[in-house]
Amino acid sequence: DVETGSIALGGSTSRGRFLFAADFWNKQRIASADREYSLGDPGYDAGPADYPDAPFDATWYDWSNTNNVSSWGNTIWPFYVSPSNCEQVVDGNGDRLLIGPYIDQLGRERCGFDYAAFAWETADLKRTSSFLHADYELTPDHAVRLQSMFSVADAHGRYAPPVGFFGIPEAAIEGLKRGFDYDLPNPELMQLTPAWALGFLGLSGPGYGLGHRFVGLGNRNFEGTNTLSSHALLAYGTVGMFDYELEASHTRYGFREDSCCYAKAYTASQFVAEGRYNPFDPLNPANAAAYDAMTANANRDSRGDLRSYSGNVSWTLFDAPAGPIGWAVGFDYFDELFYDKYDPLSEGGDLIGSAGNSGAGDRVVRALFAESLIPAWDNLEVGAAVRWDSYDDSAGNELSSYLSARYQPTDWLLLRSSWGEGFRAANMNNLYGARSVSFEFGVDLVDCARVGLSEEQCPQEQYPTYTGGNTQILPELSDSLSVGFVVDWEPFTFQADWWTLNIENGIGLASLQGLINAELNGQCADLGVVDGLTLIECSPGNQLKRAPDTGKLTEAEAGWGNTFRERRSGADVNLAYELETSALGDFTFALHAVRILEYETRSQSATEWLNALGEAGAVKLSAQMLVRWQYADHVVSAYARHIDGYVRLGEEDAVIFTAPSHTEFDLLYQWTTPWSGRLTVGVRNLTDEDPELDPFADNPAIYALYSLDGRQPYVSYRHLF
Repeated sequence: DVETGSIALGGSTSRGRFLFAADFWNKQRIASADREYSLGDPGYDAGPADYPDAPFDATWYDWSNTNNVSSWGNTIWPFYVSPSNCEQVVDGNGDRLLIGPYIDQLGRERCGFDYAAFAWETADLKRTSSFLHADYELTPDHAVRLQSMFSVADAHGRYAPPVGFFGIPEAAIEGLKRGFDYDLPNPELMQLTPAWALGFLGLSGPGYGLGHRFVGLGNRNFEGTNTLSSHALLAYGTVGMFDYELEASHTRYGFREDSCCYAKAYTASQFVAEGRYNPFDPLNPANAAAYDAMTANANRDSRGDLRSYSGNVSWTLFDAPAGPIGWAVGFDYFDELFYDKYDPLSEGGDLIGSAGNSGAGDRVVRALFAESLIPAWDNLEVGAAVRWDSYDDSAGNELSSYLSARYQPTDWLLLRSSWGEGFRAANMNNLYGARSVSFEFGVDLVDCARVGLSEEQCPQEQYPTYTGGNTQILPELSDSLSVGFVVDWEPFTFQADWWTLNIENGIGLASLQGLINAELNGQCADLGVVDGLTLIECSPGNQLKRAPDTGKLTEAEAGWGNTFRERRSGADVNLAYELETSALGDFTFALHAVRILEYETRSQSATEWLNALGEAGAVKLSAQMLVRWQYADHVVSAYARHIDGYVRLGEEDAVIFTAPSHTEFDLLYQWTTPWSGRLTVGVRNLTDEDPELDPFADNPAIYALYSLDGRQPYVSYRHLF
């Protein structure tokens, strides 16, 4: 459910005017269990799996039949072995707490957990904001302007109980027997754990890891608050032949997040060794004291300050054949400060499920620019611009230019073209954002290809994935070309533009699955064994880490970076037709479509381009259509939004997933009342279309294409005073 409201007030005097607006926006959460595509499925309906060499008697299930469940209920790591009591762990009502046990196509066992029964897919969101714009005329030639904006956004979210790996030392054999009269499962594996895994777990001697849910700590609830304030003072006017603008502004962004109910890794390991905590029976009443001692909250505090000073002067000088030439020069100066801090336990890596290294930085940016607009002939206008940016950090200096032309041979035809260079430096969060960890889902297609397992059989798994800022980021550079025309032949309008875009050092947030896919496609470099793990680097700072003996994926560094290069071209088309009738009202028909013609990409570490057209993230066609009917004070509008289907390719360009095309429809009715009101009743996503879920993509990629909200009826009322 969504609730919104807004108010706007304005006024004017002989020398000034102002506008004030305020609004609120509230949106309720979507629980994972409330959507079929995010609901946990333990795969029981498919029946038991065939596991003739099972190490203990249990009803085993095939891991490939599950959906939206976690391996880490209780799974011994790095061996992927299920404890023998997986079926016997129950909650206070006698219901099973863990799910499984499972066996996958690689012969790995799991004792899982249905996290979707507890987690939310989206958070409760509340936002309020206000805006003030005021102008005051000092003299007929000089005026000042004040702009002020303030916004507060609160989020309340929920994750399932904390999950992560922690070390079970050899001393736990005696500790659990003494404290719980419990025999530690599979103690023989402790002597087989490789050195790289012991180092990862922080164990100095024999032991193994446990992928574990600390269910006794409850759900991980978080409260987050974002604040944004921006204030600008502008002076503008005319001095002789020159028009000028001078502006000073200050923008502050703040973020605070408080999360509860994490577990201390070192304390948990010690308590197991001392017989004070039994992770294999997590809701045993004897664990209560241990939970009280090992639990801790996490917090994160971020702030960014941007002070800017800018100005420009414009004038006309010299005459072209069709009139005076326009000129403008200007400058920008930015001073930025940023920090992103975690609590000490998270910084130290001791909180299971929450880890982060705080970051902070500052920079100064200076820029100069110049523009010119030349009316070459009565129907031809040519523009040129140049900009120089200078950063005192890794972005360095860059000169960018831009050219444009508009030719209108008739009243109804316009020809236009432009070429430009782009320069985008990483923002402060890209560079200095705190490093955090989450357990992302991924399908290790590389490992499955190594052992001869098809993509369809390749199991999904959760891996520790670290993300955050990256001070190695270089500026993103681009060049673009656009050629098009506009036909305005009332009541018909037609616009078409062909364009190309080339991007170097593309700045993006890497994803676990994206890195795996890049490695599969030969887009990453093998850096050899470093600190006991094989490093596979797909862009500076973004790496996969694999066990050197087995090639198994252990963790990933998937933060901000120069993650891609792209070459794109396409065509944009806009059509509109207005039909006015005296008896039936007025009709509007409109269409906007984007057709991608070329889409090639490669990672920073690759030497060959990949044709990605028609694959995930590069759909060939997207379109929006509007049909509107207006009769007196009544308006009925129907919208259609279409996204083309796509495929995902595996080895040797074999199709491993196909997403169908996706179309959503909106319908709304508006009535303008006799008392200066407007009533709107409508439905978004009328046919309740679900997103097309790609098992080989991470969720953010899916959310960028499709909405999760489903069908949304809504009512709104607006009143003008």
